[in-house]
Amino acid sequence: MEPVDAGNNMQLAHCFASTAKWDGFGESWVQMRSLGLKKAPGWSSIEMQGTITPFFHHHSSHPQYANIISLLGKLTIDIT
Repeated sequence: MEPVDAGNNMQLAHCFASTAKWDGFGESWVQMRSLGLKKAPGWSSIEMQGTITPFFHHHSSHPQYANIISLLGKLTIDIT
């Protein structure tokens, strides 16, 4: 594993978390911080009016940002 690849460190942290090995999970994040690595933001997508729309959460420059946030709020209420 290349230690300077944030993606590899994230995968390792998720492996530790999925097996409840919290010390390893924490060490993975400490290593990422000490190397100055940051998790790359991930894309999400949502279907709006029959079209799949990709977006970054909290990226307000998206032209449909207000609609996306509104729909996500409604979906959150529906699943809780």
